[in-house]
Parts: sequence; C-alpha cells; structure tokens
Amino acid sequence: MKLTIIAFILMILVWQAYGQEAETYLYNEGMILASNGQYDSAVKAYNKAILLNGTNTDVWIAKGNALLMQGKYNESIESYKEAVRLNPSNTMVACALRNTGNGWAAINDSNHAPLNIDSVSQNENEIIIRYSSIKAKKVQSLLCTPDETFAGRYTFGASVGIESANIFVYMESQRISPKDLVSGEGNLWILGIFET
Repeated sequence: MKLTIIAFILMILVWQAYGQEAETYLYNEGMILASNGQYDSAVKAYNKAILLNGTNTDVWIAKGNALLMQGKYNESIESYKEAVRLNPSNTMVACALRNTGNGWAAINDSNHAPLNIDSVSQNENEIIIRYSSIKAKKVQSLLCTPDETFAGRYTFGASVGIESANIFVYMESQRISPKDLVSGEGNLWILGIFET
C-alpha cells in the first residue's frame, strides 16, 4: 500500500513538471509563430498551453494579440478579458478609432464603446491616446491594428507608456501625418493590457 501511494505521488510530481515544461514550450512556440506572422498556428499553440494551464495570463494575452492580428476582434477581447479575470491587477484598454475629417476620435455608438480611454487627440505626427486614469504600473501589451479598409495600404506603429500611447501611420514605409488619413468607414483597433 505504501509503495502504491509513493508511486502515485511520484507520478503526480512528474506530470506537474512535464505539464509546466510543455506549457512553456507551447507558449514559446506560439510566440515564434506569431513573430513570423503565422497567427493561426500561434493561436493553436496557445490553446494547447491553456489546456495544460489555463491560469497563465501571459498565454491569454499572447493569444489575444494573435487573434487581434487576424482581425478576430471579439475573440481577442475575450482572451484579454480572461487575462484580466485571472489577474485582477491587469486592466484592459480598448477602442476603435476613426477620422471622418474632424480628427481622430474613439468611436462611441451602439456597436463600439471605448474602455478606459481618457482622451484621443492628434498632431501632425501622431495620434495620442491617453489612459492615465487606470494608473498603470507596467505595460503588458498594446496592439494597434487596422481594419479591412486600411489593411494592406497602411501600417501603424506605437510608442507605448503607462499613461499614453503615440500611434504613428505609415504608407509604403513612409511616415505620414494621421490628419491625411480620413475615412468614413476605416477603423484602427486599439487593445491593451496594463498592470495596475
């Protein structure tokens, strides 16, 4: 009987060690796949890691990032929400931005609602998103991705801090003024997780 209990305990310890190692491997595999633009494969790797340990917030955030890069906005938000649920010290910021000719602004209508965004402004060089009211201590992740109207024609980059993010617009590798990008339909999606 003692031998059976000892064998059972050893089996559990080996499984726990294997599970943690496999989870780390799958997370790292997902990160490599995502960095190579293979977002669908990255999500599959993250899902396998989640099956081994569904409480790792880094995996949930990485999965949200990969989903967002695929244009799966609702699924990415759900992944971010899970990261926040698992670690209440995480706070999410999110919005859809549009410039209809009066400057860039967060869309707030029946289909879009900004989350933890204090203000949006622009100057000749950048779009500025402020979220200082969340009192972030650390940036976990912030992604900006264009919708299908802008995708392929424009790319967006960000300089992210704990109180604001500066978004830059590029066309064919040349930086352009965000004031020049006007569309009644094109959106720029912003999703981020911050440690508060």
